[in-house]
Amino acid sequence: MFTVNEWQQFHRARKAAGLGEQAHFSIALGNFDGVHIGHQQLISRMVAETKASRGYCAVLSFDPHPMELIHGHLIPKIMLPAAKAQAIAALGADGYILQNFDSDWVKLPAEDFINHVLVAGLEVNHIYVGFNHSFGFQGKGDAALLQEIAEARGVAVTVMEPVIVDDEVVSSSTIRKRLSLGDVAAAGAMLGYAFTISGEVVKGRQLGHRLGFPTANVLYPRELQPLLPGVYAVEAEVDGNRYPAVANCGYQPTIDASNQTMVLEVHLLGEDMDLYGKQLKTDFIRQIRPEIHFANIEELKKQIALDSETARKIIAEK
Repeated sequence: MFTVNEWQQFHRARKAAGLGEQAHFSIALGNFDGVHIGHQQLISRMVAETKASRGYCAVLSFDPHPMELIHGHLIPKIMLPAAKAQAIAALGADGYILQNFDSDWVKLPAEDFINHVLVAGLEVNHIYVGFNHSFGFQGKGDAALLQEIAEARGVAVTVMEPVIVDDEVVSSSTIRKRLSLGDVAAAGAMLGYAFTISGEVVKGRQLGHRLGFPTANVLYPRELQPLLPGVYAVEAEVDGNRYPAVANCGYQPTIDASNQTMVLEVHLLGEDMDLYGKQLKTDFIRQIRPEIHFANIEELKKQIALDSETARKIIAEK
């Protein structure tokens, strides 16, 4: 899959990739944060139908998230950009337009986006969107307007219906809410995979070794949706090997009440390895408990032992 950051570069990159000049062209629109099961269904359908037409297809998304410029605050991500691109590529898209979103895009009317960018500029033949997709100045563009204008110009539009999990519509905003509440199990059901944090193992206070529960410390990425501070049953992956583990995600209140940096501490159950400098991937399975301030280190040690046993049971039953 090839990637461009400006839509005007797409067809030049397409030709360089050896994709046909006259072939049928489909595009999926959306932010696709997390590439959850709804996104997966939309992109997979586009890929399957486009391949059947012997065409090529692409995903068009924006960075930063349009709401960041419109509302003036950060929108936490469910998935970092590199992982998002990998997930889209794995679904079979030929190209990925990660369009730089700036003040000019904020002011672009929805009708101009359809007519000038999609139809005249990219020359799409088929557009795929989710039922709740909005675009254009003040968010006035929606699936109905897209169908009205694009179909009048001979461009097919497919609007995907909502995906429901446990009586709740799957959406990136709902998943972010679940993560903020620590409900990683519900978030994972909507994502279709476990919420994941990856990063380099850094040196910590080495308190875990002294307590008999050595941990690998990873700084929580600032761009990601913060988890509710707490203890979680997780599966960790390092050097291609997976291990059952227990993780504390939070601010270490028992150790340093003034700490403002979220840290992920992962204890590989039954393992004690030197992981400094290695990349650690942590998949969150279920929350065990919220983060607690303990009166002393001995109480903390006892609780870690209980948490470890709970994590073993959760992962064994997974």
